[in-house]
Amino acid sequence: MSRGRQKGAPDGGPVQESPRALGDWGEDLAACFLQGMGYEIVSRNQRLGPVEIDLLVRCGETLAIVEVRLRSGTARGRPEETVSPRKRRTLLRAWRQIAASHPEARVVRMDILAIELDGRRRLSLRHYPHAWIPPGLSPF
Repeated sequence: MSRGRQKGAPDGGPVQESPRALGDWGEDLAACFLQGMGYEIVSRNQRLGPVEIDLLVRCGETLAIVEVRLRSGTARGRPEETVSPRKRRTLLRAWRQIAASHPEARVVRMDILAIELDGRRRLSLRHYPHAWIPPGLSPF
């Protein structure tokens, strides 16, 4: 078994070899979904010190830091419910760096893109623009 990025299964679904392969597949799906909604992908898996941003996307003068969450089933909660307070604090540090390095952006927001995959391989995608707002800041 090789390590490294795995391609999707022959039917286009995720490979069931590892959680990382499933996560990569989810991020690919999220990027395609957002591009279909008119977003431009600025970067993927961007590292800012200890923080990794799944997707940084642009739509007009708005930049969005997108946290992609994928779950197979909901026994442990819905994907969007799994962004912990610690992860939010970590992403807030990234938000500050992104906002400072992109003065052309009128809005820098934090989104969640939730993907659920059920036992019959049906997908549900939910995009939450402005999923949370940094304390003391206006969303607009």
